[in-house]
Amino acid sequence: MKDSVVKRLKDQLFVARSYYPSIAKLQGQEALTQEMKQNIQDHERVLSASSVDADLPSFINKKIEQMEHTIAKAKSCTVECHNVVRKLRQILDMTDDEAHFHMKQSAFPSTILVLRHCQKLTTVSL
Repeated sequence: MKDSVVKRLKDQLFVARSYYPSIAKLQGQEALTQEMKQNIQDHERVLSASSVDADLPSFINKKIEQMEHTIAKAKSCTVECHNVVRKLRQILDMTDDEAHFHMKQSAFPSTILVLRHCQKLTTVSL
């Protein structure tokens, strides 16, 4: 699978972001909250600099293992499912909006090219 490590990082980030707000509200989970926050920030930094597996730093497997461990600890905590589901829906909606935005952006240059081509055809016809 092409760029499977980048996709795995994004999936981990998605899951961690969905659990983070619920874990942050729990009493006695300050260390886990801090660990999740740090792992989320680390993943965001790596993904902002890398869009393909070839661009990833050599230590990425260690970061993936750390995040897996943190997510496992978060899943073992008793959290209200509706909060996690709500957060997952928010993230999914943002992702859908972002995908729609990028589709519109990529279609814009094609539209310009078609309009320019039509303009050339009309000037040639005259």
